[in-house]
Amino acid sequence: LYLPYAQLHGDAWTGFALSNHDGSSSSSVTITAYDKQGTVLETKTETIAPGGQTTVLLSPNQAGEGWAKVVASSPLQGVGLIGSTQTDKPMFDLDLQTSLHKTLRVSHVDTTAGQWQSLAMLCNPGSSSAAVNILYKAQNGTAPLAPKALTIAAQGSTVVNLNELGTPSGLAGGSLGITSTQPLAGFLLYDSTGYGGNNRAGLSMTSP
Repeated sequence: LYLPYAQLHGDAWTGFALSNHDGSSSSSVTITAYDKQGTVLETKTETIAPGGQTTVLLSPNQAGEGWAKVVASSPLQGVGLIGSTQTDKPMFDLDLQTSLHKTLRVSHVDTTAGQWQSLAMLCNPGSSSAAVNILYKAQNGTAPLAPKALTIAAQGSTVVNLNELGTPSGLAGGSLGITSTQPLAGFLLYDSTGYGGNNRAGLSMTSP
C-alpha cells in the first residue's frame, strides 16, 4: 500500500488507520516513511489481530515531507490521515493506494486566484528516478499551457503547486494528465487555507 504524501515536521503529523479483514490470521505490518530524496526517515512495525484494527502515528519533528509505504503479511484496508496542531490547517485523508501507474489522471483542477490552490502529490517507490510530465487540459479539451517537466528521485516524492502552471487569474476547472517513466502513486489536494478558508480535501489520482 502507498501513501503518496506524508508530513513529518513541526506541527504536522501523519497517521494510519489499518484493518485486517483476514479473520483467521494476524497480519505483520511494516510502515516505512521516506523523505522527498528517497531517504528512509522511520520504520514502524505492528501486528494486527485476525479481523482486528489498529492506528499508527509516525513520529513528528523529522526532516520535512515525503511519502510512506505499508507492507503486510495479509491484505489490509486503510486510510492515511494528515493533520496539524494548528487550528487553521484542518485534517485531510488520503486513500492508501494499492497500485502504481505510469499514466495518471486527475478529473478536476482549481487554482482560482485568491481562493484555492491545488497540490499534486506524487511518489516514486521504484529503484530508479522518474522523469515526469504534467499536462493541464482546459474544460474544452485543449491544452493551453506547456507541460511541466520534473524528476522524482528513486524512492522519493514531490509536491507540485499547480498554481504555478496557470495564469494570474488561476485555473478554474479542467483536468490533469501525468506521464512518467516509472510507475507512480498520486493524490491531488484542494486547499483554501492559504486564502483564509478552512477547507482541505482531495482525491486519489487514477489510471485512465
